[in-house]
Amino acid sequence: MKTAIFSGMFKELPLRTAMEEAGKIGYDGIEIMIGFGGNHLDVNCPPERAREIGKMAEENKLDICLIYTSLGGPILAGEEQRQKDLNDVCRFLDIGDEMGCKMIKVTAGRLKDSAYKDDEARIVADWLGEACDRAAKHDSRIIAEIHFGQYCETVAMARKIIDLVDRQNFGVIHDAGNLHITGDIYGEDSIEVLGDRIFHVHIKDMVRAAADDEAAHDYLAGRFKRALLNDGDVDHLPLFKGLKKIGYDGYLSCEASGGDDPVAVAQHEMDEMRKLLSQV
Repeated sequence: MKTAIFSGMFKELPLRTAMEEAGKIGYDGIEIMIGFGGNHLDVNCPPERAREIGKMAEENKLDICLIYTSLGGPILAGEEQRQKDLNDVCRFLDIGDEMGCKMIKVTAGRLKDSAYKDDEARIVADWLGEACDRAAKHDSRIIAEIHFGQYCETVAMARKIIDLVDRQNFGVIHDAGNLHITGDIYGEDSIEVLGDRIFHVHIKDMVRAAADDEAAHDYLAGRFKRALLNDGDVDHLPLFKGLKKIGYDGYLSCEASGGDDPVAVAQHEMDEMRKLLSQV
């Protein structure tokens, strides 16, 4: 298993700085965030800039393991939106080719009124399938994060979407933190359900929070906020053991909140992740 850092932890800093710091700490890869308050990459990135980013990663001995977008979130709004997001997926596939990245993260639609509906799931799966077909022409993969409020909210829902999409280049991001705050399984039993369709793994810890804690949010399993790895309520060790059992050789990508000192946080997450891996 390889280690990666989510560039969103460094969203206040230039991408070059994020890569330099990640390289110094010893991460194997970087996952580049699109939007969400950062400016590391966008859909209008010209080929020469994409190649420059690829070179920056190479200089810092990093792989660009994933381009993280929010495309696919609003696709249930109608065909026009679905086509727009699909066109943008194609643009990111081109950008990925230039920088040496062969995996694009999209969103598996957003649940309406927190309710799973079979007809909407089919629409989401059809769109994901179209994205996968376009990605196949680039020898690339499409990936959706297991995330609250989406059609991949739980392990069971993720498995359903995987089966509905029915493409070998479609998989999911396993996120124990997200699964914990929905009250779902996230250890070895989750690995048994998802198997080799786990293409990427997010690592972050969550801790229960008081009702008046302004840094926290309300989720299905209670009120939580992010915590430093191994300081919260999420036990990642069973997850790591399950991943080893199936021979997972992808990335464990640290997704903690960078806070006021993202370099220190990135170092902490790496140190704690190494401790966990030493026990597997």
